[in-house]
Amino acid sequence: MTRNDLINAILNGKVIYLDGNKDDDYKYEVLELNEKNFKLNDLFKEQASHLINNSYIGICTPRKLEKPYDMCYLPIYGSSNGYILKWFTNCKLAAVEADLKQRGFGLLKRAI
Repeated sequence: MTRNDLINAILNGKVIYLDGNKDDDYKYEVLELNEKNFKLNDLFKEQASHLINNSYIGICTPRKLEKPYDMCYLPIYGSSNGYILKWFTNCKLAAVEADLKQRGFGLLKRAI
């Protein structure tokens, strides 16, 4: 799969399977931040209210897991001032491009 193939697939709402064809493998997708896609706690909803229904994030989950996903699959962490929200983007393209730039993730090499 080429970089452009991967980007086009994500922009068209496809789920990208990673690391082979086993049932215990992972999937990657870019989703809008909302309660249809994620189980959000009240503190997060309060802090990220400006992002809900208005931002996107790329996530990697176990293949068998269904939506809505638990917040533990969001690439966020807390600090003494609240959640760190810097990975949310305003469009799907920006989200997938940010994940493609992360060398440690190896998204393009892992996509099947």
